[in-house]
Amino acid sequence: MFSFRIENVSAGGLGLVGDATAFHVGSPVRVIVTTTHGMRLATCPRLETWAVVRRTEPGTLGLAWSPDTAKSAEEILYLVNDAAIAS
Repeated sequence: MFSFRIENVSAGGLGLVGDATAFHVGSPVRVIVTTTHGMRLATCPRLETWAVVRRTEPGTLGLAWSPDTAKSAEEILYLVNDAAIAS
């Protein structure tokens, strides 16, 4: 398990900041989004889904969403909407 900070989020994927040296482009990854205090996001009570690594550098990771269920896709939209409201 790895911890990252979300740098940006869109309907296409996530940009993350953290140690990305263990990841390889094209690899599937399981994504679980929580707040910094370990609590789930208010309007996205449980975001667990899949993504594919599209970009990796020592300090950043770019993921493309690859949800496995309609529920996961809906939760991604909640996260994207939360990010839009916050910015």
